[in-house]
Amino acid sequence: MKDSMKNIKSQKDFDEQLLITGDKFTVVRFFSPSCGACKALHSKVHQFARMHPELQFLMVNYKEQREIRKKLNVDVLPLFRFYKGAEGRIYRFSCTISTIYKLKDSLKRHGVQTETDIPNASDASPDMDGNDDPVEPNND
Repeated sequence: MKDSMKNIKSQKDFDEQLLITGDKFTVVRFFSPSCGACKALHSKVHQFARMHPELQFLMVNYKEQREIRKKLNVDVLPLFRFYKGAEGRIYRFSCTISTIYKLKDSLKRHGVQTETDIPNASDASPDMDGNDDPVEPNND
């Protein structure tokens, strides 16, 4: 099953994604490929996104999206922000691999049903290119 993660390419892309999701609950994940805590969370967040297609997940690369980072005062990584339709941003928090339960707990607190557990870190590789699919070897 494909997850509902989308890499954000610009401020305009970010704004458009929040508009087109309507009342769909949106989780925005700010990360950096050089951030150790971000790498550790990567596969868990992707697996969680695959288990919850009713949620929209947006990924914002901290280093590439300076305009978004400054506009939203993102000063710590990894950082999650929740958005919901006309309510706009409803919550913001940071977590690490040891506090990943905060993602599920925070979603529940905001009325999102999460019946599945967040997977173990060892369940997938920490691929930070925005594509969490297995890589096939090139035998050419």
